[in-house]
Amino acid sequence: VPRDATAFEAPVAIGDRFLGVHKVAERARRCQSQNHRLERSDVTLEEKVRLRMLPAGGLAELQAVVKAALPWAHAVSRHNIDAVSYRRFVSILIAAIYAFSVNGRQSGVMDMKLGQVNSLLDLGYATSKKFKTNRKYGFQPITLSEISRALLLQYVTTVRPQVSHTFPSEDSEALLLTYKGKDERHAGKLLTAFFVRESGLNVTITGIRSMVETTMHKKE
Repeated sequence: VPRDATAFEAPVAIGDRFLGVHKVAERARRCQSQNHRLERSDVTLEEKVRLRMLPAGGLAELQAVVKAALPWAHAVSRHNIDAVSYRRFVSILIAAIYAFSVNGRQSGVMDMKLGQVNSLLDLGYATSKKFKTNRKYGFQPITLSEISRALLLQYVTTVRPQVSHTFPSEDSEALLLTYKGKDERHAGKLLTAFFVRESGLNVTITGIRSMVETTMHKKE
């Protein structure tokens, strides 16, 4: 798999930096497969595309939307970030986490702690025990691609310090914060708002997880 993020087409990037992440991603896929085949409803795939609930171009279209937002994200200043810019950056980060990697329920992502940053950045994954089916599966892996890793590094070094109320920060703090410095608990709303704003697509985390699962099966 190419390590150049601009050439990345599959939802998971596996390179020398991310030893072990492939096995973690495989477990995540097995845990998700029975629940995420495309959102279960009476609405057909064609109808969802017509209603802009899913992209006609599949996962690649969502990835392109995220890539188009990267120049703005990487230009975010170290100082005086406003509420709108902060929320936009976090929404891009969450969209990248789900569009480029195999990941589970948003509660697991929201449960990530600041002390897990080194694992996320160095290994490309960390684990959470806070999610709906934790009694059955034990833990939920959170995986990163090169794109989401770069955004997370910028978040913890440039963006997050501008809203955190704790100095120095503690490992037990939530990784993702709101603009007011509280624990972020609305990843789904931020992700949907990002795609509505950038492309007019009313996609959800559940829908993207289904698309990632389907894409991975097609590549096997």
